[in-house]
Amino acid sequence: MPESTFSSQRRRTALDVLASAWSGEPVTASGLIAATGLTRSTVIGVCDDLVGLGWLEELANQREAGDYVKGRPARRYALRRRAGVLVGVDAGQHSVDVLVTDLLGETVVRRVESVDHERIEDLPRERRRADVERVLNAALRDAGVGDSAVLAITLGVPAPVDARGDSPDDAKGFWSAMNPGLTEHFARRGWAPVIDNDANLAALAEGWRGAAVRSDDYVALLSGERLGAGVVLGGSLLRGARGLTGEMRYLELVEGVGSTEGLAALARTWAGEALSRPGRRASLLDPAQNPGAEQVLEAALAGDALAGAVVERLAERLTRITATLATLLDVSLIVVGGALASSAAPLLDEVSTRVAAHVHAPAPRIVPSTLGDRAVALGAIRAGLDRVRADPLALLLPARARESAAG
Repeated sequence: MPESTFSSQRRRTALDVLASAWSGEPVTASGLIAATGLTRSTVIGVCDDLVGLGWLEELANQREAGDYVKGRPARRYALRRRAGVLVGVDAGQHSVDVLVTDLLGETVVRRVESVDHERIEDLPRERRRADVERVLNAALRDAGVGDSAVLAITLGVPAPVDARGDSPDDAKGFWSAMNPGLTEHFARRGWAPVIDNDANLAALAEGWRGAAVRSDDYVALLSGERLGAGVVLGGSLLRGARGLTGEMRYLELVEGVGSTEGLAALARTWAGEALSRPGRRASLLDPAQNPGAEQVLEAALAGDALAGAVVERLAERLTRITATLATLLDVSLIVVGGALASSAAPLLDEVSTRVAAHVHAPAPRIVPSTLGDRAVALGAIRAGLDRVRADPLALLLPARARESAAG
């Protein structure tokens, strides 16, 4: 039954049925009748329509499934999880992470590849687009799906993004280099791509499956190479008139901070400077010439004095950053993500203690992200899932899903 032939009431019923099925658990006709207050024939008819469209699959009834007691066995349905796929992309400066999931947001394929976008001034727009597309195409091949199976695609970039999906120019050209017309580029494939700021998407992920579940007022702070914040107040993600909410350039005016450099980048820089200082005995409990942020934190925990001095500088800097966020936004939780998150718990405990002296009580909890390096791509999946669930009947499922339903 084509979507366009649904009456207004029947369409509402179909959307209610799909909303129930999106729990991932089987739904029975009896349960749907009780939930909607409609007749059995109406509910069964709508379910049959949704089976024909490819959204639902009919399961064995209760008798065949082995849980039938007495009376007429209830017909059972479930969302066809692979009727299409969702695609989330973390298009970072140094890597592209593509996540392909089913309609419940469960991973089908994840593919991550490094890209060399260090010299922004030498980065052609065509190369940036081609690098993102190359990893995306490989992920779709790995998942065994074509373009028509993609029901929603969302891409996160390290730049502010306005309502049209565009990023403004900045003094160094970084923002426009990271988002060189990605909306138009991927729209040519028949999709309706959405481009968003990476920290915004990380915030969605934290509220969905991360450290901010059941929190309505929080900040997701990306702290790897550059600082960026996704801000959620009253349960809503804030964007601003030009998509600039959460941009951290105000830190250039904050004494003791002065830039938007991320903590991982600073840990490497400061450790390298300390190691190269004349007359200073190299330590960090590791012979590496270029210690990474995690090595610095681990060495500090092991009692290395050089690493401890670096971590002290990081703690003081992060205290100022989180204290300003807490004061301006009045959030109850700050989730710190990025390259340091997996090993940053001791650092964040110290920062939490210091922040309490600078903000109104109660101070916000400051915790590491539990999502690792998946947060941005996972948030992109959540954004796409929200769009699909908002009006699934407006989407045409790929022919394979509809043919499978018919067969």
